[in-house]
Amino acid sequence: MKRITAELTLFLALLFSAATGMIFVNLAGANPTAWTYKGEISPPANANPPTLTISSPERIAYVTGAVNLTFHVSSIDLPIYKIYYRTDWQESDVIVYDVSQPPDNPYAIRPVVTQFPYNIILTGVPEGKRNITVYAVERGTSGDEQDPSAYYHYFVNGSASVSFAIGTTFDITPPTVSVLSLENETYNTADIPLNFTVNEKASQISYVLDGQGNVTIAGNITLTDLPAGEHTLTVYAWDIEGNVGTSGIIYFTKEEPFPTTLVIAPMASVTVVSVGLIIYFKKHKW
Repeated sequence: MKRITAELTLFLALLFSAATGMIFVNLAGANPTAWTYKGEISPPANANPPTLTISSPERIAYVTGAVNLTFHVSSIDLPIYKIYYRTDWQESDVIVYDVSQPPDNPYAIRPVVTQFPYNIILTGVPEGKRNITVYAVERGTSGDEQDPSAYYHYFVNGSASVSFAIGTTFDITPPTVSVLSLENETYNTADIPLNFTVNEKASQISYVLDGQGNVTIAGNITLTDLPAGEHTLTVYAWDIEGNVGTSGIIYFTKEEPFPTTLVIAPMASVTVVSVGLIIYFKKHKW
C-alpha cells in the first residue's frame, strides 16, 4: 500500500510539473524525488512576453463611478503564472490569477493556462483622471546541465495601461502634434529645420532624436551639427491636463555636403590650361 501511495505521489508530481511548463535537463539520470530548486535566473533573450489587450475602460470620460474592466491575456511560449492589476485609487494590487497560491483541492492538477479573458465591474471609482495597469507574468523552468537534479525558474513580464476619467469636465484627450518638415525628406545642408504644430496650448514640448534623451524646446527650432546618414525624430507635447501627444516617429536623411573645395581646383586647372593655349596660339599666329 505504501509503494502504491509513493508511486501515485510521484505521478501527480510529474503531471503538475508538465502542467506548469517545467523543463528538466537529463531527467533519465536524476532522482525525481530529489529535485532541488536553485533559485531565479534571467529569462532567455528570445523569450516572448505575454500580450495584454484592454478593451474597457476606454480613453473617455464616464459620467458615473462604475466602469467595466475587460482585458485578455495571451501567452505564446510559457504558461501564465500570475495576473494582477493596479489602479491609482486603490492602495494595493488586485490579484486575478496566481499559480503560487495553493489550490482549494491539494490533489488537483492545475491546467496549463495560456489564454485568460477577464471582466469585472469596478464600482466606487472616484472622480477625476484615472489609470489602470494590468500585469501578466509567465514562468519558465530550466534545468542545470551540470546537476541533473537541479532546476531554476525564470519569469517573463508584460503589461498594458489605460487612462480614463470619471466626470465629464475632465480632459483626457492628448494633443495632436503635426510635423511640417523632415518626413521622408533628404537634406544636404548643414542646418535642418524642425517645424511642427500643436492643436492646443502645450505646457511642455520636447523631441527625441535617434533614440537619445528628451530635449525640451519652446517651439520650432533648427537642427544643427547632424552627422550624415539616416535619422529618426519624435516630437512630444503635453497639455495643461497632463495628457501627452506624439508626432510618431519621423524618418529623414542627411547627405554629405557637396564638396565645393574639390570643384574649385579642377576649375582653376582649366583656367590655367586655357591661358596657356591662348599664349601659344598668339606666338604662332594661329
